[in-house]
Amino acid sequence: TAHDLARVAQVGMDQAQRWIALTDALHTFAGWNPSLGPLGAFIVTASVIVQGVFLSLFVGMLAGVVPAFGAARKPVVATLHEVF
Repeated sequence: TAHDLARVAQVGMDQAQRWIALTDALHTFAGWNPSLGPLGAFIVTASVIVQGVFLSLFVGMLAGVVPAFGAARKPVVATLHEVF
């Protein structure tokens, strides 16, 4: 019905206003500067936050797995001689 569509539109507007408020708060906290150019208009949404978290987890795991494979192939005694 038209009432349901109006309610969905209102909820969407409320959520958009919250994301814009979050973005404004981050700009204030981070010391936003007009020299950022187009990045100054970047709006932080839930998907941006989730993508950032997963990207950082992926990079962190990759950064830990690559040296671990190299260390796993070395004998323990040789590794201890390098460290001490």
